[in-house]
Amino acid sequence: MFRTFARAIDKISSFRPNTNFYNWLYTIMINFRRMDIRKEKGSPLTFTDAIPETTTEETPFTALAAKADHAAIRVAVAELSEPLKEVVILRYFEGLQLDEIATTLALPLGTVKSRLNYARAVLARQLAKQLGKETSNG
Repeated sequence: MFRTFARAIDKISSFRPNTNFYNWLYTIMINFRRMDIRKEKGSPLTFTDAIPETTTEETPFTALAAKADHAAIRVAVAELSEPLKEVVILRYFEGLQLDEIATTLALPLGTVKSRLNYARAVLARQLAKQLGKETSNG
């Protein structure tokens, strides 16, 4: 985290005032993360904040997520590939809008939507499998 802020201070002249500062910082942080992965075939992206309560419409994914505990969700998210994990964490843990994620990751909006949709399907399968094991054991 320190190097993100150090880089931001060094590169503040490259910040465009008409853009979102928060997204600009996230971009720096994500670029450092990607460099680390390339250098050392990095460890998976981790997160420590509690899962936020959301008020989204009821979908099969949200229904499963409501039944699963936070630990199960964290395990499922940790098992995602890095590109899927990035969009899930930025959307659900950091609360960014889809266009903000696209800007932060320098991706087309359609790619962000596609990755998020695919990630939700993968997470739903993983959570359903975990919940099935819990109910058959208990």
